[in-house]
Amino acid sequence: MANIDITLLENKRSRQAVDGLATIVATQAGGYSVIAGEVGATTFSVRYPSVYVGQSGHVYMRNAKGEYFIKQFGAIASVESFTLPASMTVEGNTILVFYATEGTGENLIKTVWAPVIVPVTATSVDYEKVAVASPDTLAETIAKADEALAKATAVENKANNGDFNGLSAWVRYSASPDGANMTTTWEPGQKYIGACVAKTAPTTPASYVWSLFVGSCQTAEDDTATAIEYTLVDNTDKTFKATGITSLKLIVPETVKHGFYCGVNIRTGDAECTVQTATNNSGYPLKYMERGYETTRFTKLAKNAVTIMSFFCDGINLYCYITEAET
Repeated sequence: MANIDITLLENKRSRQAVDGLATIVATQAGGYSVIAGEVGATTFSVRYPSVYVGQSGHVYMRNAKGEYFIKQFGAIASVESFTLPASMTVEGNTILVFYATEGTGENLIKTVWAPVIVPVTATSVDYEKVAVASPDTLAETIAKADEALAKATAVENKANNGDFNGLSAWVRYSASPDGANMTTTWEPGQKYIGACVAKTAPTTPASYVWSLFVGSCQTAEDDTATAIEYTLVDNTDKTFKATGITSLKLIVPETVKHGFYCGVNIRTGDAECTVQTATNNSGYPLKYMERGYETTRFTKLAKNAVTIMSFFCDGINLYCYITEAET
């Protein structure tokens, strides 16, 4: 279920907040999900600019099968609410386009806003991850989690059965697959768990068997850099918001592989920010996507806006999904 607030702007763009999330996510970024088959469970509250209140309006919808539905309003109110029809909850992307019209015949004036894309999934997923999580990535993550759980359960069963002959089971956590800088308690950013059976706890990571067990996305913010040179970090969402950012250079590391995700968010001020050519060291073709279509990369970032760049590797290409949201 998703409760989606959509704001239609006078510059013909759309933006929305989902289920009270503090972050305003732009339309094409995804950022929320609808569960397939949930009739009436997904509600939309649409806010129109005051200049369009009283005009005629409707919402044109198309589901993943190419089927259409039109929701009509009479005289538009400042806020119009409706639920997603059953025919539009087919798994895949459902596209909503909002119109307003005034006048008739040759005097008809039509206003069309940027489309809203609603990802429809088979089961519930993390709202903030739906734009980058593919089914095979989720399956791989679940399989690794099951494997780590099985190893931990086997150790626990041996301890309960008294099979250790005075030995004990020891667990450590680390952000690295080799257990570097391991700790006795879990800390944010640590994705690996190490297990060892011994009389006393070993102090060297090599004494433990390490398994990937969690893939939570980490966040980082920078309030100082105005000339930015940033190497993408897997599973990290990075925000730059210093006043007066003038340039941005992105570096794609060689370590990129299937399932790689990195978010880069730039808040600009009154001056445009020149974007330099990204250095791609990954070996995967880098494709820039905007509103669902491949495009050339930005040469400048818009003034007074937040530019959201989501990088995701599907094992074939490395995609950069680009969205702008006004500040």
